[in-house]
Amino acid sequence: MDRGAARSLARWVRPRAGAAALAVLILAAGPARSAEPAASRPTDLPRGDPAALADHRTGLRTGEVRPDGRAETTTGPAAGPRQPVSTFGFDAILNRPPFAVPADPTGALGTTWFLAAVNVHVAVYDRSGTPAPAFDPPVRLLGLASFPRGTIDFDPKVVYDHYAQHFVLLFLAVNDRRERGWIVVATAPDEGVDDPGAWCVRKFPGDPVPGDGRQWPDYPGLGFDADRVTITSNQFTFRPARFRYAQILSIPKDTLYDCDRVATATVFHGRQTRDPDGSKAFTIQPAVSYGPAGRQHLVSFDDQGLRGNRLTVWRILEGRDGLRLTRASVRVGPATVAPLGTQGGGTVSDPDTFWDTGDLRLVTAAYDGDLRALYTAHTVEADLAPGDRYIESAVRWYEVRPARRLGRSSLLRKGLIGASRADAGWPAVVTDGAGNLIVAYSQASARRDEFLSAYAAVVAPGERSATTALLRPGEARHEAKPGYERWGDFNAASRDPLDPSVVVLVNQFAKGDGGDPVTDDWQQRIDLVRA
Repeated sequence: MDRGAARSLARWVRPRAGAAALAVLILAAGPARSAEPAASRPTDLPRGDPAALADHRTGLRTGEVRPDGRAETTTGPAAGPRQPVSTFGFDAILNRPPFAVPADPTGALGTTWFLAAVNVHVAVYDRSGTPAPAFDPPVRLLGLASFPRGTIDFDPKVVYDHYAQHFVLLFLAVNDRRERGWIVVATAPDEGVDDPGAWCVRKFPGDPVPGDGRQWPDYPGLGFDADRVTITSNQFTFRPARFRYAQILSIPKDTLYDCDRVATATVFHGRQTRDPDGSKAFTIQPAVSYGPAGRQHLVSFDDQGLRGNRLTVWRILEGRDGLRLTRASVRVGPATVAPLGTQGGGTVSDPDTFWDTGDLRLVTAAYDGDLRALYTAHTVEADLAPGDRYIESAVRWYEVRPARRLGRSSLLRKGLIGASRADAGWPAVVTDGAGNLIVAYSQASARRDEFLSAYAAVVAPGERSATTALLRPGEARHEAKPGYERWGDFNAASRDPLDPSVVVLVNQFAKGDGGDPVTDDWQQRIDLVRA
């Protein structure tokens, strides 16, 4: 979120007639929209010059180093042995007042209920997709706790903790005038999530570290292992808005899920969250864990350019003096920021119809304890069909083996997901009980006349190629504001706790309004998918 968004939602709302750990104590509280910092946005893309944008899109710029997509994977429906199949799906939260863009869809499934959230709203659905009465219509996130006037809410994340049968909802809140920010965590048992009165809502300070200037949190991550919940954020100063460091909060579940107890958090910050090369880590993603209980793993992308890109693998361990954070680098080869995507109804020379596919930040992470493997993904530039004069935005995924001695960790596999003359972005990864990697992502294409749509991909164990399937087609060209469209910061993927062969994919599509070829609406989409 940038300072303009902190002052007003208007920038992202469409007009209608955004080295020791510090222990802190957080007391329970009773029953906007974000833009990205300049450091996180693609900076090597020509902006505002239609001819230059068209040159970049069609691959006519010279002197660029691009990843070899062909060497990493084969994409498309005919590439692999397993096809993702949606066994059930429904359209969930629709863009509604205050009409925030982008949607940032997230959610998870428990044994009985879906808990779903978008930019500033949350809803609960039963397994048939019927909304719970208390969440029909969806509830504003800001209403879950008390805040000073002028506070904005943004960036929700939802997980289902299958170890403890609890839902966890995370969102951020910032009051720019008072220079205060909060990390808000709401938890509820599976059987009680349809009743807002059963939720335990806590407000963690967004700036829990004293003495290093006032800060606000952005772009949160949410994960868990068997014992603790982990929250990450990028920390920024208020005036001017400058990135300070990545922050990690580790919270024991026995205090977080029991509203009669004081919730305690261990905070890692500053030099503790620097990459092994000494540079500041940016956007550390905590993994959602499955299988045998293990330590909390996290992952971030260390962009070294021509010197070689790395994944930084992090691990939180319990020591004699409390928790400690370890890290190590794994080489993953070159990666270039993805170009802006095109969409149906637009052209490769019209920047006003382009959409933001993402940058090199990792936007998802999952740890499979049975396979002892860590999975993550982001979007990169790729030439999926050399010779067609089109440079794609594609999803690049990784499988890493975190070793007992973290410095011996290794990259097991990587690959690309996408289609020629189309653009993909905003992946979310999960494995099913059989070890298939399943990825939710968005896709659109001007040349294929495809609106922004929800997709799934499957990569079988040991394979690099992916099979893909369209889950929900877009219905119109998405245009919510002048210039390229902000389509997201993340999607979500998790397992069905009742059937590990089924995964839950949370995405979005461009929602039409009845015959108009242009729309400023999005709608959340939830699918149960089997490989």
